Amino acid sequence: MKSGIESSFTAMILAAGKGSRMQTNTAKAAIKLNGKPILQHVIENLQLAGCSHFIFVLGWLRDKVSQVIEDCNLPSSEIVFQEEQKGTAHAVLSAQATLSSSRHKSLQNSTRNHFLVVSADMPLISSQTFRDLVSYHSEGLNFITVLSTIQEEPFGYGRIIRNDKGNLAEIIEEKDLSPQQKQIQEVNTGTYVFESPRIFSVIRQIQDNNSQKEYYLPDAIKISIENHQPVGIKILHNPQEAQGINSPDELKKASSFLKKNPALSLSS
Repeated sequence: MKSGIESSFTAMILAAGKGSRMQTNTAKAAIKLNGKPILQHVIENLQLAGCSHFIFVLGWLRDKVSQVIEDCNLPSSEIVFQEEQKGTAHAVLSAQATLSSSRHKSLQNSTRNHFLVVSADMPLISSQTFRDLVSYHSEGLNFITVLSTIQEEPFGYGRIIRNDKGNLAEIIEEKDLSPQQKQIQEVNTGTYVFESPRIFSVIRQIQDNNSQKEYYLPDAIKISIENHQPVGIKILHNPQEAQGINSPDELKKASSFLKKNPALSLSS
């Protein structure tokens, strides 16, 4: 570790989605990327960053994703099933009891407990990025910390909305953006650090009044800011790390990126 904070933390990996655009019957998290399942890349980068305990939220084709997890031989992990896919906030909420269990090994600072949330389809985020994000969150005593990046072609991503002072105000999903907001290039990577257990009282306030009728986890940002909680944002300076895999074309791009950066997941 390069900072003075604790060397271990808990990560919650959201892996319940169908990934219908991948044009395959295999669960997206189990699709091979350069010889390893997409999810395995995420797990290994988190382990290198100092993650000691994993919580997986599974849904569609859970057996295939569970097999990937089993094959990783993790020393400390738990699986939660999201029976209905009602959005990312609902996914995190479904793991509340598990996160609060005695088996949960969290990153602790006095009475403050934190956990990192990451999507299973983001295999390019490096161990160094995860490590820096957790350090930034802890050192800033934040309630929530968001990992953002700048994308030249931001279509499909939730946008970072900043106020007149340049501070984070909220995150709005692509389908709910105004024409003007669609021009914003700073995007949400879907990676966060949350304070636990207080974040769950915020998540329970999230409504599904959006075009998808889902409970969006980024809505916790606006609620927390309105409640005067310290919310931080850290910009990832290599936007390629934030490339999710939602299509065969994106899988090819990720493969090429890893071949050009073979030591990416071995950073320390």
